Amino acid sequence: THLGQHPTDWEAREKLATVYADHFQRIPLAIDQIRTLIDQPGQPPKRVAGWLNRIADLELRADTGTDGVGKARAALEEVQARYPDSPWAEQAGERLAILGRSERAKTPTPTLKIGVYEQNIGLKRGSADIPNPDPDAGTGR
Repeated sequence: THLGQHPTDWEAREKLATVYADHFQRIPLAIDQIRTLIDQPGQPPKRVAGWLNRIADLELRADTGTDGVGKARAALEEVQARYPDSPWAEQAGERLAILGRSERAKTPTPTLKIGVYEQNIGLKRGSADIPNPDPDAGTGR
């Protein structure tokens, strides 16, 4: 109801997006709230760049595989398109460069089992022909 009366309230809309994402795991609803903020006229570029980075984070968190990475990439490319010669575009470029690597880091590396080898290094008696170094072990003393 508050946002119905005050649709330009940034703080309330950001909090609502956080509640959608963190408490309800409704990432698309959170992104819709952030897009509403971005689409309002007269928004400061610093805020818009931050919100687009937040959308990229949410898309990666949505765990939709390559689709999420593609949407995160689109949000970061939007930062570069809106503010081409800015520090925000440079930061987005750096995030784009490692975007694929960070996604690959989440996938587990397959384990290659080479073989199981047991060596007789004198700790086990391999055969009854080998004399027992502890003659008292068998008598129960």
